[in-house]
Amino acid sequence: MIFILIIICFVSARYMSAPLEKTPPENIGEIPLFVDYLSEDHPNRTNETRTVKYIVVHDTGNKSAGSNAQAHNEYIHKNTERAVSWHYSVDDKQIYQHLPGNEAAWHAGDKLKENGGNLNGIGIEMCVNEDGDFTKTRHNTAQLIAYLLKTYKLKITDIKQHADFMDKNCPATIRDNDMWEDFLKEVQTELDIINKTS
Repeated sequence: MIFILIIICFVSARYMSAPLEKTPPENIGEIPLFVDYLSEDHPNRTNETRTVKYIVVHDTGNKSAGSNAQAHNEYIHKNTERAVSWHYSVDDKQIYQHLPGNEAAWHAGDKLKENGGNLNGIGIEMCVNEDGDFTKTRHNTAQLIAYLLKTYKLKITDIKQHADFMDKNCPATIRDNDMWEDFLKEVQTELDIINKTS
């Protein structure tokens, strides 16, 4: 009986610790944010609420023309064959949000490991389409991450690469061009701006 009560308390504490999701803003800075959540019965939703500990940065690896945030939003809604989902897609003009931030997703390749990226991280996919401006995409992603750090009371050290959770060269564009430290500085600059104006 005591054992059952301990399990109930543990499970309750886990779900109670997940913060209520705030209504997303219409813009992140001047970047339009389109909220288009996967339906609750979509096979690639975990419906597993949690406390956010990390921001996990990816890039789509899709260089095809037109493979922007809107195209990836369409893909994630249509895809029912692969167990894959993430929270945001970012390009040089806009951001799409596919899942509430306080729900786990299938983006880090580590199932629902206790301290893993799926269970604890917000997954962000940066678009690398050849007809986009990756420098602007990177800047838009930095603004989004600064907003999320402020919202979830996280630190710069809580920003992770997909490669931190599995053996994969992702985010490849940033890693291959040795941009990670500069990217973190860009996020810190955006966070400083938010903190000064709030």
